[in-house]
Amino acid sequence: MSRIRSRRISGFGSESEERGFNNESLVEETLMVMKETGHIHHYIQTDRRDKFDRAGIDFWIWPDKTHAIPLQVKSSAKGRREHLRRYGDTVPYCIVVNSPESLSDLAEKILCEIGLSVKFLEEVLRLALQETLMETA
Repeated sequence: MSRIRSRRISGFGSESEERGFNNESLVEETLMVMKETGHIHHYIQTDRRDKFDRAGIDFWIWPDKTHAIPLQVKSSAKGRREHLRRYGDTVPYCIVVNSPESLSDLAEKILCEIGLSVKFLEEVLRLALQETLMETA
């Protein structure tokens, strides 16, 4: 999945910011698989420091064509609590990513947070295994 973009600029930002960028990249990779397998319609990642990012939104997820769900990614439970205290009325969906985390675990976490079914995880695991096998071949 080489299409994943990294927003980290080498030598720029704190260790905390770097961890946040890495976790967001992992979420983006997971959302890409979810889109490719047809389990969400599409998603977008907000641009760093744009109006959505400043409003506590890292991703918009469209489970179908008709509605979008905002999602915030945090690297700690404390960060999640602070987000929910500040933005909980407008952006109630916030996950904590503990890198490294498997795509299937992260997909389940995202789906549980936004209230969708987790029945597709077998397909995610199958695709992740295929990709791993292709990379090692």
